[in-house]
Amino acid sequence: MMDSARSLKFVNPQNSIAYFEKIRMVTQEKEYTLTEIYVLTNLSHLYFTSFKFELSMKYILEAKGLVDGELREMHDSTRYYNPLGIIYNRIGLLLLEKKSYQSAISHFKIAQHAFEKADDKERQSSVLTNIGLCEARQYQYSKAIEYYNRAYELAEITNRENALARLDLNFAVILASSDANSEALLRINQAFKRIEDDDDMWLKGALYNLKGWVLIKTGDFKEANNCLNIAYSFAIQVKAYNLLSENSYSMSQLYEKMGDYAMALKMIRTMIEYDDTLVSIKRLQQMSDYFELTRITESEKEVILVRKEKELMTLRMSMMAGLAVFLLLMLVLSISYFKLKSRQRQLLLKQSNQMMSSNKREYDLKQQFFNEEMKYRKSELTTIAMHLANRTDFIETVKSKIKSLRKKSSEENRDAIANILVEINSLTQNNKELAALNESVEKLSVDFSRTLKERFSQLSDKDTRMCALLRMGVSSKEIALFFAIETRSVIQARYRLRKKFGLQNEDSIVDFLKNI
Repeated sequence: MMDSARSLKFVNPQNSIAYFEKIRMVTQEKEYTLTEIYVLTNLSHLYFTSFKFELSMKYILEAKGLVDGELREMHDSTRYYNPLGIIYNRIGLLLLEKKSYQSAISHFKIAQHAFEKADDKERQSSVLTNIGLCEARQYQYSKAIEYYNRAYELAEITNRENALARLDLNFAVILASSDANSEALLRINQAFKRIEDDDDMWLKGALYNLKGWVLIKTGDFKEANNCLNIAYSFAIQVKAYNLLSENSYSMSQLYEKMGDYAMALKMIRTMIEYDDTLVSIKRLQQMSDYFELTRITESEKEVILVRKEKELMTLRMSMMAGLAVFLLLMLVLSISYFKLKSRQRQLLLKQSNQMMSSNKREYDLKQQFFNEEMKYRKSELTTIAMHLANRTDFIETVKSKIKSLRKKSSEENRDAIANILVEINSLTQNNKELAALNESVEKLSVDFSRTLKERFSQLSDKDTRMCALLRMGVSSKEIALFFAIETRSVIQARYRLRKKFGLQNEDSIVDFLKNI
């Protein structure tokens, strides 16, 4: 994939070369050796970016010769550390292009030593990046990451966002090559943020190209196609043929994944046109494979289609037969299941009916006993009510007799008072009968009273007894006698109970109590 080995900004080579040749003539005449060295390194750079590597090597070796001569004659070589580092770095880049990785690393290390003496951290970072690139191309990813990290530290010190973005690009290449696609995309997006305001179109194109390649690996072909098209537009603007060749290769991979082998073949050919150094046995084999795939004739496609249709028909018949067997089996199982469930329901129904019949008989007996008990208690209550009514008349009689005693003699008073005591004793007997009846009502309604209290905890004991009497069908007048109050007070008490129970006007309080 793309890296930053040839990521130097593009300039107009012909005009720049003519300009530097004129400057070189002036420096030779006036013997400005150091200036001539920088001119030669710039000429080497221009030929390098134009892919004219032999001329680039020629000029950089001339510069090296001048530096070596100066170093032999001078005691103070400090001013030549930077030119020396630039020269060895350029030689390393040229060896990198020839895939002489170990030799390139040796030259890069000399350049690194020279930049350290010159205390040029920016160029140190660049050389360390190049060493990491050599290791990465030899698949020594752990060593490459080590050099990239050292370069990253120096780039952060110099606060060079562009250099940091290039390192992010190189990190992303290693991550993508190791199938760590998510981490690679994070590095790429980080690099994009660093160069938002940068006009380095080569770097932006390289990032988009790498992002497209990673997206192809993740299966996002639509977004990959968008990224590769953007990368192509940047590469065309800067005439970066190495980037164009990488872009064409990525596009061939995309078309291969999409099954368009004719376009994949076209992209491989385009890649080789941009950079013939990429021709290899692997690429030629790829082209051969694509060519063979695109040579399938229409008749061959039709034969394949007919064969596929037959296979599909056989598969459908097999599936239909299997489905029929499955449905038949499900039908048999369903019938057996429903028969079993039906028998179980009949058995449960029979048992339920027997239980209901038994429960009904038991309920009828209890209800009969309850009704008879209620009838008996009501009869008792009626009797007591009559006694209570007589008590009222008795009290009136006592009152009249006491009044008449005042008018009689003392002896007559004693006899009359004795008679009154006898009558008062009979009244006490009636009170005992009333207490016995009250106890009987409470025993008869004990379950009812407990349930009523649980549901309506605000009821008093008197309210509970009145509810029990209402449930037994006792009239308001009889209840008034039972509690020794007026009938109007019973009616008012019934009204208050209706409010506590939340009953409407049309609801019967007696029916409500009977259902509790």
